[in-house]
Amino acid sequence: MMKLTAKLIMAAIVTSAAIAVPTVGLAPDANAAKRCGGTAFGAPMTWGPESSGGVNVMGHKGYKQRYSFEVMSNASPVVVQGLGYTDKGPEWFTIGIGAAQRAYGDVPWDNRASIPKVRVLSSNVFGATVKWTC
Repeated sequence: MMKLTAKLIMAAIVTSAAIAVPTVGLAPDANAAKRCGGTAFGAPMTWGPESSGGVNVMGHKGYKQRYSFEVMSNASPVVVQGLGYTDKGPEWFTIGIGAAQRAYGDVPWDNRASIPKVRVLSSNVFGATVKWTC
């Protein structure tokens, strides 16, 4: 595990497009980006609970966070939104609507350090489950 110093952190921020850091510690983890994501449940006709990505993402000016998802059941259509940031603060952005089994979208993130999140809405009376990554 690597010890983070202020100099190392600043160098990483200046030279990297985005860095995924596990939420349980401060050390960078090369596999953290692979673990960003999870599953989200779309409640019928209302937003399901937020699903957190499991890592902090550090962006930079102009950075956009990519979300991708796959509907895990035939209970579609769904609406999938990813959390992003504007100068006004956090906002939900739609990354997919309809019966598409797989889709992706980019949302504004800019100079933020935060945990990506997704929420889902389903028009099916049983709801829908979505597997997502960021």
